[in-house]
Order: sequence, then C-alpha cells, then structure tokens
Amino acid sequence: MGLFSKVDPGAEEARIKELEKQIDNLTREIDRLHKAIDDKTEELGLSDEVVALKKQITTLEITASKKNEEFDKRERELEHMIGLERKRQEVELAQAKRDAELTVRETNLDAATNNLKEQMEFFKSEMGKQVAYLKDDIVKALLNRLPTVTVDRYIEDAPGGRKKAVAGKDA
Repeated sequence: MGLFSKVDPGAEEARIKELEKQIDNLTREIDRLHKAIDDKTEELGLSDEVVALKKQITTLEITASKKNEEFDKRERELEHMIGLERKRQEVELAQAKRDAELTVRETNLDAATNNLKEQMEFFKSEMGKQVAYLKDDIVKALLNRLPTVTVDRYIEDAPGGRKKAVAGKDA
C-alpha cells in the first residue's frame, strides 16, 4: 500500500476501531502493570520495613538478654554477699560465745585463786599458831621430863696441887 492509495472508508474505520480497541487494551495493560509495579514497590517497602523490624527485634532481644544476664549476675553477687554476711555473723557469734566462756572461766579462776590464797593464809596462820603452841608445850613437857643433874667440877692447878670448885648447873 502506498501513501496515496485509495483507502476504503469502511475498512479504514474498522481499522481505527481495531486500533482503538488495541489502544484500550494496551491502556488497561499499562494500568495493570502500573498497579503491579505499585504493589511490588509497596512489597519492597514492606520488605525493607520487615527487615528493619527484624533487625530491631534482634537488637531488642540482645539487649534483653544482656539485661537478664546482668540481673542474674547481680542476683548471684547479692546471694554471695548474703552468704558471706551470714558466715561472718556465725563467726562473730561463735567468737562472742568463746569470749563469754573465757571471761567466765577467768572470773572463776580468779575467784578460785583468791579463795586458795585466803585458805593458804588461814592454814599458814593456824599452823603457825599450832606449831608455836606445840613447840612451847613440847619443850616444856620435855624439860619437865628430863632429869635434873647437878655437876660439881673442880679445876686442878698443877703447880700447887690445889683444887678449886666451880659451880655447875644442869647440863
């Protein structure tokens, strides 16, 4: 067909209608494709948002895990400190008990020592009195039982041959 050829007006009109139909179909197809592109863009946007939210969830889970670990560590440290404090109190109580027992023993020992000293002083003074009494009595009794002896003594002088009397007492 040439440019200037005669065209049948009915065929041309049919061809225009056919082209209009194709244009309508292409317009609908373009609208459908635009809608599909918008959906895909929205999906991509949602997909990016999902990825961002997943990252945020992961970050929050890590933070929560760290907080729980920190809390558990503090709890363990606190329990340890409480255990140490209990042990310290038990040791202090045992030490106070030993100190009290020692104080009582020392007091009792001091009292016993003082009592013993008093008894020793009493026995010493009583024994001194008894010994003095017995000593005086025994000496008197012994002297009373001893016989009295009178001894006359004479001293002889050699040159003159005289005897001189010397007074004697008990021997």
